[in-house]
Amino acid sequence: MKNTNTRSGLAKRLAASGLSLCLAVSALPTAVYAGGMKAVNEISYKETLEDTHNPYRGFYQAFEISYKRDKTNCKAQKSTLEDIDELASKYQLVHLLIDLSDFSKQNRKGENPVSHSDDANIDPANDDVEKALGELLERLRNNGQSAVIRFAYDYKYNGITSDGVDKKGKPYYRTVWEPTDDSIIEQHQEKVGAVISKYTDVIAAVECGIIGPWGEMHTSDRTDAKSEKKIIGKWLDVLPKDMTVNVRKPSDFCAWSGVDLENIDKYTAKVGTDAYRIGMYNDGYLGSVTDLGTYEDRDKEIKWLTTQTDHTLFGGELVLWDDEEGGTPLNNIAFFEKEGFKTHTSYLNKDWHDGVMDGFRSTTYNGGDSLYKGKTSEFDYLRNRMGYRFVVRDVRMTTELSADENFELETNIENVGFGNLFKNEQTSVIIKGNGFEKEFSLWDLDADKGEKASNYAAQNWKSGTSLTDRKSNIMSAELDLPDEMPEGNYKVYIKIANRKDGEGEYPIRFSNAGSNVYDTALKANFVGSFKVNAPIEDDTLTYPTNIKTTYSEQYHQVRFTWDKVEGADRYGIAVYLAGKWRVQAQNITANSYTTPKNLTPGNSYRVAIAARVNGKWDTANAIKHSGTVTIK
Repeated sequence: MKNTNTRSGLAKRLAASGLSLCLAVSALPTAVYAGGMKAVNEISYKETLEDTHNPYRGFYQAFEISYKRDKTNCKAQKSTLEDIDELASKYQLVHLLIDLSDFSKQNRKGENPVSHSDDANIDPANDDVEKALGELLERLRNNGQSAVIRFAYDYKYNGITSDGVDKKGKPYYRTVWEPTDDSIIEQHQEKVGAVISKYTDVIAAVECGIIGPWGEMHTSDRTDAKSEKKIIGKWLDVLPKDMTVNVRKPSDFCAWSGVDLENIDKYTAKVGTDAYRIGMYNDGYLGSVTDLGTYEDRDKEIKWLTTQTDHTLFGGELVLWDDEEGGTPLNNIAFFEKEGFKTHTSYLNKDWHDGVMDGFRSTTYNGGDSLYKGKTSEFDYLRNRMGYRFVVRDVRMTTELSADENFELETNIENVGFGNLFKNEQTSVIIKGNGFEKEFSLWDLDADKGEKASNYAAQNWKSGTSLTDRKSNIMSAELDLPDEMPEGNYKVYIKIANRKDGEGEYPIRFSNAGSNVYDTALKANFVGSFKVNAPIEDDTLTYPTNIKTTYSEQYHQVRFTWDKVEGADRYGIAVYLAGKWRVQAQNITANSYTTPKNLTPGNSYRVAIAARVNGKWDTANAIKHSGTVTIK
């Protein structure tokens, strides 16, 4: 039978994957329609000045929730769930401040006075804390929201460590009540940690918390190195290995790790270790030259953070400037846009401090970023820059081909945010049109079909360390189109999302200007389109037929003969070895070929023979009509 298609499905896969009868890829036959990848310009390659609703980053809304040692917690938090629902369309990130002080032995006075004789474990027989926490996180998942979560033994997060009287003579009462028994704290961590472990898609990071007012790891009997090491270590033990645990200060990391704070700038955590999982939250952010005691040597510790927060979450609260330490105020955009890139800042409290935030909201941005200068408020600039922010700068793809060819795509994606994506989201390419839709999982392509992809893990698309330090991230993919794909025009989308069964997708939007980029139904980003044409038929015979083999048992070799192909000036022969076609000869002028002597008897080989007609090799039919020989 004569070949009626320039390239069969099998041929396109082998040729695309580099398995060919020719030594040089450039010698392969080109498709009738394909002209290689071409630049496409169907979306704007400029960054939008608008907010991009993406998970694990940005300004957050804080929610304070007090759990009790009874079964009223699910009912009590219903109003909080309603508030979270109302917030979902505006703020993707929430900060959950969970008060567990009712589980400690205490003698709380004042508002809602209560006295317990003993510390208490979290126990479903007596309370519904685990159920309530699960319902809270499930609601966030259903809304597509993410959260930073912190636990503390501070009633309603009031931060009062002792009884006293204010300036007006009104008494106030201690709200910070930690359990007296360390084992109780560890049991609490185990119980809530087990619930959190079911929601790794929801939780951006767990702030270590637990001790001190507001869970900020100070002003407590447990802020010694031994206690901190125990609490931090317990979180690392009960939480999944891919979850970030944030400590309050670099010195807290040193207390856990044993690293000398004086030499912290020389320390780099290794991938796969617990140290690699530790981030930081800074609730004294830019409040003084030390960030209200957060740093002892700011330059050294920021140098460590630049490396450590490359793969973990960093954020907190901006505060009013404290003049007691002296120095030039740092809580301004000019300083923030410099250090924000170094600390890879990903989240901030939108309401704290209100004096600082209101100043950002009312001030036009005039910093060093020319795209934003004079066009947005300082608040909007911070909103957009926090965390990762991906902008497509260029797209190239195969713009016209037949369905029996492989489709190629290449994109240049730049991360213009302060931070990075640290969650293990997966990237796919979706092709849609003419009633056809197919999603190609770039992490699970079929190499036998010539499919391949590179640099598709979005967590590797790193931000720079300054406004001028921007990195290009080239993502490429080669995909095997179904042979039955209808003719017509198709749109191409890139989808970055969580793919764990039973969890939320948490798709990521590109921050390109224009309304045609993000498709809400597909939860994917449009990058361009291409056309599929019908394959062109060709009745010319361009491959050897009537191939015959004869064996020499004496010399352990094989002789191949075949009918001459009209117009052929060369023949080539290849053997399929170790998953690849390997050329044995390609300058054969006669219609026969004899292998070398002394091949291994009993070994079988898959052999293909091709012809070069009018300067083109027909690898398609060579592969299609390949055969197996066994050495005698």
